[in-house]
Amino acid sequence: MIDKLSDVLKDLSEVYDKNSQNTFVSVYLNKHTYEKFLHQREATCSSLLKEEEQKNFIQTLEHIKDFVKKNKFSNLAVFASNKYNF
Repeated sequence: MIDKLSDVLKDLSEVYDKNSQNTFVSVYLNKHTYEKFLHQREATCSSLLKEEEQKNFIQTLEHIKDFVKKNKFSNLAVFASNKYNF
C-alpha cells in the first residue's frame, strides 16, 4: 500500500496549472470534523480569491462536498479541480 501511495503522490506532484492559477484544491478530512473544516476553508479561500479562481474554487468545493456525502470514510485526502475535471 505504501508503494501505491508513493506512486499516487508522485503523479500528483506533476499536476499543475500551466498559467500558475490557483485551480487545484486539496483537502484532508476526517469524518468527525469535515463539515466545520470545509465551511471554514470555503470562507477563508473565497475571501482571498478573485474572479475566475474564486468561481473555480467554489465549483470544485461543491464537487468535493458531493463526493464526501456519497462516500463513507474515516480519513480522506482529496485533490480536485473543476476547471480541469480532475
